[in-house]
Amino acid sequence: MDGEVRRFHRMYVCLAACKEGWIKGCRPVIGLDGCHIKGPHPGQLLCAVGIDANNGMFPIAYAIAEVENTDTWRWFLQYLIMDLQMERDRSYTFITDKQKGLGIAIQELMPGAEHRHCVRHLYNNFKAKHPGEGLKQSLWNAARSSTKVWYNKHMDEMKTLSEEAWQWFEDKNPEHWTRSHFSDLAKCDILLNNICESFNAAILKGRDKPILPMMEFIRMDMMVRMANRRVACTRWTNMVGPRIMKCLEKTAQRASAYRAHKGGEFVYHYWRWRSWEQTRSRLGASYLHLQAMAIERHALCSCHLCYKN
Repeated sequence: MDGEVRRFHRMYVCLAACKEGWIKGCRPVIGLDGCHIKGPHPGQLLCAVGIDANNGMFPIAYAIAEVENTDTWRWFLQYLIMDLQMERDRSYTFITDKQKGLGIAIQELMPGAEHRHCVRHLYNNFKAKHPGEGLKQSLWNAARSSTKVWYNKHMDEMKTLSEEAWQWFEDKNPEHWTRSHFSDLAKCDILLNNICESFNAAILKGRDKPILPMMEFIRMDMMVRMANRRVACTRWTNMVGPRIMKCLEKTAQRASAYRAHKGGEFVYHYWRWRSWEQTRSRLGASYLHLQAMAIERHALCSCHLCYKN
């Protein structure tokens, strides 16, 4: 109410098919983002997008709000959490572009959830003060590191190039932006919020329409997308999606060079040799790549490089 006059304020939409589809078949990862409405009624379009079993974009919910701040994100997340029946906050992961007030809202409503920041936006802020190809490569190497040992190695390389650039990350929690510190509950190692950017690009033509036509445009786009993917699934030749199959084949090809040997009841050692000729230009010596994996309730892995002159 605006005095005694009823005025449109906000609108939240989470279709039943999207809700049930995310609960039953998607990863526990949600991308959150907001974009401007370009039509005659200005405002913000907030969206929540998931990742399906084939690593594809899966829109979950969207809403229209007057501005993008802590209050509107809190309002949006309250409905989203209720619709998706998100009871154990530690089981979920959010990835964002550090929108205004969103981090505060997530911390209030889902304090135990993992909160990742899009590395592309992190790098854009970083390069404004610390440009250079070497620093860029060090940042992305640190973000892609799968272990803390490699993360520290790449951060040390950055410190060698520029101590000021290295100090820029002092207040940046690595749990927000590098794989080495991510939780393994999400079973997903994405570093970018591409899923939300893809959704925003798909509905770009509808964002300059009045409110109701815009909402109908978004609903139609989601309906057609799901129908097309349902047809595409009938052509799958494996038990997993084609994108996942490519990942498995790539991993299998890399793993074929290793040999595993039992080292204990729950411990296996595996390694691969690389010839001196292959590594001469980089190391000047041959080396043995040793890795040990302890399998108990969960798989643990530690990696070491052993050099031999």
